[in-house]
Amino acid sequence: RISDDRQVPFEETYRLSGAVTVRPVDRLLFEAWGNLTGPRETYESRELDPFLTLGTKLELRLTDRIGAYGKILNLLSQEYEIWEGYNERPFQVYGGITISL
Repeated sequence: RISDDRQVPFEETYRLSGAVTVRPVDRLLFEAWGNLTGPRETYESRELDPFLTLGTKLELRLTDRIGAYGKILNLLSQEYEIWEGYNERPFQVYGGITISL
């Protein structure tokens, strides 16, 4: 809290997070997660809306040292701001190769 007993700017009232990881076979990994962030106030006492974000990742090890993955962020394409005036990106898809040395 700030000295005049106002809430710290951009600190959420509540936050819930959860994740699930499943490895059906040794070389395959599936992850899913969600975050619910409660309302926040800006330093000007403007309230920012709560938001829910969901994500998922699929990872496949091709060899002991090489793998591939696909990842989706903001699955619901939720429009939200963590900081006032900075909109987060909507639905995002990433993919890549992992190399372990």
